[in-house]
Amino acid sequence: MPIQITARTDGFRRCGMAHRAKTQTYPDNRFTAAELATLAREPQLIVVRVSGDAVADVDAEGVLAEARGYIATLEANALKHVEQITSLNEHLDALSGECLALKESNAALTTERDALQAQWPATNERL
Repeated sequence: MPIQITARTDGFRRCGMAHRAKTQTYPDNRFTAAELATLAREPQLIVVRVSGDAVADVDAEGVLAEARGYIATLEANALKHVEQITSLNEHLDALSGECLALKESNAALTTERDALQAQWPATNERL
């Protein structure tokens, strides 16, 4: 099966060669299995295995444009999620501060209650 490789950045180097932003088709014996695994894992490359008949039918530029559009959508979503996480972390910090203040208030009230309870028997004896 021929291999089509497109680099996200023109001239990106991997496995001893520069890869182009324009899709390049290589015969299936061009890369070893280990090299293919390395290329497929590389986030800067788009690696597609195609059947011999499909090579002529593939609109590489269209596929690349679609992939870049998908990447742009993913990046926008990631940015939105980072903003949401930041907002949630700020809210968590505020709630943690409130929780600490409530714990301190509770400790003070418990101390006051204990002091009042300690006075109770003395007050009861006088009656």
